[in-house]
Amino acid sequence: MTLKLQDGGLERKMSDARTAWNTTKLKLHLYSNNFSPTTSTVIGDYTECTFPGYSSQDISNWAAPVTTSHVTQMLADAITFTRSTTGTSQNVYGYFVTNAAGSVPYWGELDPAGPRVLTSAGDSVTVTPQLTDQSL
Repeated sequence: MTLKLQDGGLERKMSDARTAWNTTKLKLHLYSNNFSPTTSTVIGDYTECTFPGYSSQDISNWAAPVTTSHVTQMLADAITFTRSTTGTSQNVYGYFVTNAAGSVPYWGELDPAGPRVLTSAGDSVTVTPQLTDQSL
């Protein structure tokens, strides 16, 4: 038999995750290697950015999940990473999300518009964390 998760069950699953993640924050990281995350990706597959002013950031204020046509999505507050001084360029290819300790990868995404090149003080990248799942 194949399990079929109904819309209500999926929305509840996402709502439970929202409650947990608004209490124990996840971390958003930027990465600098040209890498497409897969289902078997581990932390060591990412090369975390090191540009001046960079540090991973807590993800805050996950909104309530919304389901449309069997697809449920949650969004959190946008996070902006800003370079603090001018210097050697660094490419930002995407982002990845981990537990609060930074030791367990949850998901990652290669930026389809990337890489974003940060060279000068004030250059920035903004990411709006989102999680999408479907009940098909």
